[in-house]
Amino acid sequence: MCKLKKYAILFCTLVIVMANASAGLANGIDWRAGFVEIEGYGVPAEQAHSAAQARLLALRAAKSDCYRNMLEMVSGVKVDSKTTVKDMMVANDTIRTQVSGFIKGAQVIKADMLYDGSYRVIMRAPLYGIQGLQAIVNIVPDTEQFNLETSRVILDNTGDTANLVIDDINTNLNWYQGSKNKVAAGKKVDLDIGCFYETYQHKDVMDALNKQFGDYKNTPYISIDIDDRSGNAQSGENLLINGQRINNFKRILIYSYIYKGINQWSELDGVVTVKQSGKPDIIIRLDKPDAGKNMCAIAVIEKNGDSQYKITKLGDYFSGHEAMDNAYNWGLNWHQGRKD
Repeated sequence: MCKLKKYAILFCTLVIVMANASAGLANGIDWRAGFVEIEGYGVPAEQAHSAAQARLLALRAAKSDCYRNMLEMVSGVKVDSKTTVKDMMVANDTIRTQVSGFIKGAQVIKADMLYDGSYRVIMRAPLYGIQGLQAIVNIVPDTEQFNLETSRVILDNTGDTANLVIDDINTNLNWYQGSKNKVAAGKKVDLDIGCFYETYQHKDVMDALNKQFGDYKNTPYISIDIDDRSGNAQSGENLLINGQRINNFKRILIYSYIYKGINQWSELDGVVTVKQSGKPDIIIRLDKPDAGKNMCAIAVIEKNGDSQYKITKLGDYFSGHEAMDNAYNWGLNWHQGRKD
């Protein structure tokens, strides 16, 4: 049974709706997979004559933002130890024109309208092949980043831990409709990410069911980017923790729950990826499901010494928010609710 927290017990009012989390790799280069991926944002134009026009202009602005960001990203790619793509573009008009065409050919892989009417777009362009950047200039892979991409940390078992750096922490939830997911394939699966968090002043919950999406720049310094109700968002849902404010938190319990579309976790191949700047990804799979329980306590982030934090895999399944709350002694009050 889905549960909502009673807002009357809050010690502070949360600012709802922000979209600061990067989607998976967005704003980066994946040398191993061979693509550059960029996100952009566009806000509704005040001079729009209708809601439809406002959406169209916001989407267009988000794409333009992507093109600008991709140009900046690509310009910094090295051609050799001393030369970048930007240097080549300055020195050669043909290369400048070809790079511009490469960027304009980037594909939109995700476009989401956010709660304030703005748009968030993610675009991707290949590094290799006849359509890739390497066909224009002889790019040199970033060896350090390549090594990070091939040295992921996998938390297989309950109790497995990994240390975290004091930096922005992006927790990405996704699931795959592969060959083992014949039941889920083609369905509109509403799988949500959320968290219980405890600071030194109060405790609270954040997820789509409770209509709490947080704020990255202000209290509570955690945000959820979207509520993907169809399962079509290629980058899933993202929960971002502001690394500059991590010391505000005593603990953060990250969870996911099935809102609708399927009946059990065994129909999915769910995976959570924890991303930190300059560190290998941490992978947690939502495996070993408990039949009939729609909520999974994925992991807990908590202090590991005075200035260090760690993440520990939980992998426990519950019938809802209240049962999970009781298991981890959060002490919130709940009542039944739904999104719509």
